Amino acid sequence: MKKLKVYSFIAAGTALLAFATPAFAGTFIVTSGPTFTPNAAFTDNTIKVETLHNPPGVNGDLVRISGGATIAPPASNSAAVDIAGSYSANAGDLLSAAYSFTIDSNVSGPVTYTVRASATVLGSPQNFTKTDNVLSGLHQYKGAIQLPVSFPFPASGTFSATFSLDFGSGSAGTLNLRIQQADIQLAPTAATIPPAARALNISTRLAIATGDNVLIGGFIITGSDPKKVLIRGRGPSLNGVGVTLPDPTLELHQGSTTVSTNDNWKTKPDGSSQQADIEATTIPPTNDLESAILATLDPGTYTAILAGKDGGTGVGLIEVYDLAQTANSQLANISTRGFVQTGDNIMIGGFILGPNNNGAASVVVRAIGPSLASAGVANSLQDPTLELHSEDGTLIASNDNWKDGPDKQTIMDNGLAPANDKESALFAIPAPGNYTAVVRGVNNVTGVGVVEAYNLQ
Repeated sequence: MKKLKVYSFIAAGTALLAFATPAFAGTFIVTSGPTFTPNAAFTDNTIKVETLHNPPGVNGDLVRISGGATIAPPASNSAAVDIAGSYSANAGDLLSAAYSFTIDSNVSGPVTYTVRASATVLGSPQNFTKTDNVLSGLHQYKGAIQLPVSFPFPASGTFSATFSLDFGSGSAGTLNLRIQQADIQLAPTAATIPPAARALNISTRLAIATGDNVLIGGFIITGSDPKKVLIRGRGPSLNGVGVTLPDPTLELHQGSTTVSTNDNWKTKPDGSSQQADIEATTIPPTNDLESAILATLDPGTYTAILAGKDGGTGVGLIEVYDLAQTANSQLANISTRGFVQTGDNIMIGGFILGPNNNGAASVVVRAIGPSLASAGVANSLQDPTLELHSEDGTLIASNDNWKDGPDKQTIMDNGLAPANDKESALFAIPAPGNYTAVVRGVNNVTGVGVVEAYNLQ
């Protein structure tokens, strides 16, 4: 009955909020944690706790938990991360939490996770909890929990938060936890999960030959709004990649329709200048012989072709930049086709996810080769391998034959299973940042291949 009395008292006081808008948020002070129970179950542990806002580093209206750990099932069958502290709430404050984390699990038995927060209100503990199952493989888990009503008057008390994992009896293996966002907030508005990151830039680097072995990049614009993009074809300005494409040319197609072409970026095909418009994007090519197309495109499927002028060959780079990030549309389902060689002349695809304050994206990356033959592509890459790297070169994931990967089922569930068992595919949930997909042939085989990245959000 005591809990019911507290809630009734708080609910009755909410009428006072109709006459005043709170000017300030409350504050947290973390007095203990993070603590790990049992400590031996956590390895590679980088989980930390910090308070933000009002002022930063001392106390604030938001407690953030971030980092990761590898966790093995303990003998007690339960592993937990705990923090505790005190709070001071202002009238109108709402106590809430929002979380987003990934777990890559190969634990043999059943696993459940629980996110729990508790606060004393007028001496009575008030709890809010979320429990769910942990699936095998890599998955993202996210949600929000909160006290049912806001504080109708200033109040102080203690709070605690727990993230726990419960393992079935006899479970074996390890799971990799990565906390992307875990915010406990004391403010007039509830804590929220930011939208998933989207592709802001896509690119592919390859040794470009002639005929069918030019660089062919495809991208899809989804949504309802037109999307302003800058497409660049680079060659002379590339450094450290061997013989570069001396004079690239660029074409943009939608189906059988040629949307635009360009040779030297400062001049349009009709001879008029586009230099000022492209320089205004702040990302013009740095060599006069390189190519660029500035266009506003309706949602749909497009193909950009990078080739050498007069049959020139060498390493080239094709890039597509999103210049309208706030539009109700986005770059999605990107792919590039070209001739994959060896050494420095393998296929390297890149993408930038953002903005930086957005949440993690769910992506599937594929390397296609053998199945191209059925589409009439000669000399296809017969056994591609695939690697995904972060901006600092760290290997995030790799795959040779897609059915042998740990996320086979996730790839199938999203309708992205490659048509040939020797093709490669991997699933990842990367945070905003720069990423590189590398495609090469097993045992240095060469041939025409395709690298693809799909944003599943």
